[in-house]
Amino acid sequence: MKTQRIKIIYDHSLLEQPAIINALVSCLSPKEACELLLNELYVQSVILRRCALRKISADIVKGFLDCHLKLIERLLTAYDKSKFRQKQIYAQCLSSFYHLVSKNFQKSIIFNLINSKYISMRRKAYKILKTSWNEEYLSLLEEGWKANKDFDCAEVIIKCFPLSFLNSNIDELEKLVSGTWLLRRLYLRLGEQEHNIVRRLEKIDEITFVYVSTKLGIQIEEEKLKKIYKRNKNHENASLLIWCFGQMGLWNILISSLDKTNRKVTEV
Repeated sequence: MKTQRIKIIYDHSLLEQPAIINALVSCLSPKEACELLLNELYVQSVILRRCALRKISADIVKGFLDCHLKLIERLLTAYDKSKFRQKQIYAQCLSSFYHLVSKNFQKSIIFNLINSKYISMRRKAYKILKTSWNEEYLSLLEEGWKANKDFDCAEVIIKCFPLSFLNSNIDELEKLVSGTWLLRRLYLRLGEQEHNIVRRLEKIDEITFVYVSTKLGIQIEEEKLKKIYKRNKNHENASLLIWCFGQMGLWNILISSLDKTNRKVTEV
């Protein structure tokens, strides 16, 4: 049963005034705020949900109470039983509370999200793990990788997993991230341990090959660089090549490319 104060907040005329709603929600007790959120999940007001999540998060920082424990338990149970549309909302709430709850709750949240059949749910888990990596999730994420081969999962793996795993799965990772910035990240990590592996890049992506070599201090013959530039001068990432030449101190190549550009402008 909603309290009188929650009923007032639900008044339709107030729902279009976010500042007032936020102020009213701030006046609620921790228990009332939890009740508001649980009721809002059925009404589905974005404004109310944001205000409630903000208020509850602030309350948890001050102290994790029994009402918060029951809230997280109910959200986890509801997430498990709900259909896609409602599941998305529960997932949003659980993700918001991840950094504020106990390790056991954190594990439950990550487990539920990663094992979802919906990629939008799994992405929430990947987003959390990218910034809050914990090796306890290694096996769970590895199983998720085998099952789904998600791009966002590859990002976490490339950033956080041991180099031995990257080496063992290099073909699949390379195929998935080819043509993206993650290919650079993958080879920057692998190349730190073994420079020779960077040579694979030359056949896959010449610009990335030059970039990674530059970052790792791997020498490339000047004649080869000239040929690479000639083949890629009209590529959308050609400016990255120019940057690399500058980092390598290749004055002559830069002047040569500048002269050719000026010549074309003059001819036009």
